[in-house]
Amino acid sequence: MNALIENLRRALSGAFDDYRDKNRDQQNLAAKEAIHAENKLVQMQRELRNISDCRDLSRKVILNDISGLRKYIQSTEMQKDSEQIEMESTAKEIADTKVKIREKLKYDPITNELQRIV
Repeated sequence: MNALIENLRRALSGAFDDYRDKNRDQQNLAAKEAIHAENKLVQMQRELRNISDCRDLSRKVILNDISGLRKYIQSTEMQKDSEQIEMESTAKEIADTKVKIREKLKYDPITNELQRIV
């Protein structure tokens, strides 16, 4: 009886080992095929970018582009604010100059004479 059990144990162990080895070989083959397919995909993407003159669309490049655009927006907004302040300052200066000129012209006899004629 022990011999029969031992023979069954060996037979099952051998069958299990064969199945495990076959399964491991299939997993290794599938992993190699997946790596090959991924490499082929990357190569095809490069070729498409070269053909279409597109940029690299990797996550790192996209994040760098976003960061660059944010910096550009920030600098543009700062420049806009600076120009707005300069414009307001110039408008105030023009208004002050206009008031001063009107004040001077108010007491100018030639200007007063011209206004009477017109």
